[in-house]
Amino acid sequence: MQQFPTVHIVNQDQVASSLISHLLGSVKIQSKHYQSPLSLLLATPLSSPSCLLLDILLPEMSGLILMQRLRERGVTQPCIFLSSRSEPGVIIQMLNQGAYGFVKKPYQQLELLEIVQRALAFDQKLGRIALAAVNFRQAQSELNSREQQILELLIEGASAAVIGKQIGLSPRTVESLRATIMQKLQVNSLAQLYRYAAYLDTLQATGIIR
Repeated sequence: MQQFPTVHIVNQDQVASSLISHLLGSVKIQSKHYQSPLSLLLATPLSSPSCLLLDILLPEMSGLILMQRLRERGVTQPCIFLSSRSEPGVIIQMLNQGAYGFVKKPYQQLELLEIVQRALAFDQKLGRIALAAVNFRQAQSELNSREQQILELLIEGASAAVIGKQIGLSPRTVESLRATIMQKLQVNSLAQLYRYAAYLDTLQATGIIR
């Protein structure tokens, strides 16, 4: 079933959210409004393509803490912050913690539409990569300690012979364990293993996945 682009708006000001919803609707983007962070958290997971418009000042928790809670739940959609504060330190803090962008209030309509459309396009491209990375991390967490050890060495590019010498196993045993690990991780080749590991590292480094 086709998923339509959706913007999830978290703002306790119903009037402000209605104005944004009307603006988004004018370019055929649907939106959902949440008056509190908790109501959004209860609605997760979110379908893609979508993004979030978060007011920096919210009841229950700040917009930045809300973004952290979303990442902990595996929600990878881009977060755009709305704030009347535009000090460089505040903006840098948002971006360093994984925000997609920032819009100063009162916002310009064109500016808001442009960043939302970019965020939706970004999520559409990122969706499959993020899903693969999250699934890879989950599967990785279910490996036993010996398998984890071998996986780390595989990702570093070590051969079966090198791994076996380092951990005291025969190359044939390492190859057998490698096949088991790849089956558990649902990867078909070492190239795919390296790619998924790189996806996970990149998304964790940028704060998209916690």
